[in-house]
Amino acid sequence: MWGRSLVNHGGITSEAQLPPDAINQSHLGNVILKPEADYYSKTSYQLHIDKEANNDTKNL
Repeated sequence: MWGRSLVNHGGITSEAQLPPDAINQSHLGNVILKPEADYYSKTSYQLHIDKEANNDTKNL
């Protein structure tokens, strides 16, 4: 990642979550979910593969 090629069978993990100390970060808003409250979330990821940057496309 970050400009480097992945190895064969390499992977990337992404976790949509708040920081462990989110309750202390006022700019994140109210992070407490009460039992009677509804919770809706939408997470999207974009992945860009630059084939020009890596001529060895057999690994993509």
